Amino acid sequence: MFSILGMGIVRYSFICSDSYGGVRPYIALACGLQQAGHEVRLVAPQNFEQDICRKGVGFAPLTGDVEAFLKSPEYRAASRKGFFAVQKLAFQKAAELFNHWMRDSLIGCEGSDVIIAGIGGHPMAEAVAQRLKIPYVQAHLQPLLNTPYLPGPLAPAWMSFSGLGNSIGNLITREVMWLPMRGTVNRARKEVFGLGKAGFWSSLGKERFGQNSLLFGFSRHVFPQLSDREMPGRITGYWFLDEKETWVPPESLLHFLRSGPPPVVLGFGSMKGEKVEHAVAVALQAIRKLGLRTILLGAESEVGKDGGSDLVYALPSAPHDWIYPRAALVIQHGGAGTVGAMLRAGVPGVIVPFAAEQPFWGRQVASLGCGPSPLADRRMNEECFIKAIETCLQASVREKAVRLGQLISAEKGVQSAVDYLTSRRS
Repeated sequence: MFSILGMGIVRYSFICSDSYGGVRPYIALACGLQQAGHEVRLVAPQNFEQDICRKGVGFAPLTGDVEAFLKSPEYRAASRKGFFAVQKLAFQKAAELFNHWMRDSLIGCEGSDVIIAGIGGHPMAEAVAQRLKIPYVQAHLQPLLNTPYLPGPLAPAWMSFSGLGNSIGNLITREVMWLPMRGTVNRARKEVFGLGKAGFWSSLGKERFGQNSLLFGFSRHVFPQLSDREMPGRITGYWFLDEKETWVPPESLLHFLRSGPPPVVLGFGSMKGEKVEHAVAVALQAIRKLGLRTILLGAESEVGKDGGSDLVYALPSAPHDWIYPRAALVIQHGGAGTVGAMLRAGVPGVIVPFAAEQPFWGRQVASLGCGPSPLADRRMNEECFIKAIETCLQASVREKAVRLGQLISAEKGVQSAVDYLTSRRS
């Protein structure tokens, strides 16, 4: 544990190695700390510099471009083979860059009082904090908890048969992200920092070296199993980076929304590859067959194909806090922040998972009664999409989504996290 009481202005550094969707919650938390009078810097992929600096937050670059990797031919080829091929490629690329990331992280965190990171930045943050002898806060968007009450985010669904299965699934989740990188991390710790090995088992969601605290950026209302239980760390609510007050929608979008009932919002964020393209095409067929309207979000490749349709409006990008509340339902990939934005908006959703813990979020949405079971692999066909959309349109499902949205909207996730960080005692 650590103490910052009496320090006045505290210098926080975030280490974020992720897609932009995974970095956004940390930008929101950084802005909250900055508004509380502290100094903040984000160490993040170099292609996010403009987005981060636009928020008035300090920036230091990490070598590499996550978005370019997701668009690369190598990634597309791996995505055709499935989850494990994608993970193998991601670990391979990370190994190639890891020494650079360690050096970049050290440079970016020089002069800091506290380091904050989630899954993507964890191996670097732990080493840099140990090297600089400063506190490190694990701040996760996923429930990386050693608990029998929740399934492991990366564990298969069948493992959640009991408390024991959940505990094993949580162990698997931590280790599947650590063991493939353990040798790379330990070599970099020695070569770059002169540090000893980090250890055999993962420290995600756990203290190590007596320096970690735990912070979780999701809502307890999304996990009612935790509502009356004491858990390690602090579950604060989501860290939303709201932009609806400053975003100016195109007039053509406003006209489309005014010209008919609320549309389906269809978009898979930073997900790329043939499976994603197939899902977009099949989902559009199902939506058309049901006679519904669609906003195709973030699909620049589809603009020429569908931009002129009276039933489909192609929109390269829009803030989720602006577009989701205007939707009848959302079809998305199941990223942690994207699911949170959908649930806060009070709209049901169809989750089409492609990677990482997305199936977990899809199952959680279904368990809350805010959508159908996730559509993946063999269920990614027109008939299943039609049934899933029809489920979302049921009055009972919409009512549950609205009630949950009201609960999440009442939370002050960023403020709660800032209060926790700025009142820590050893």
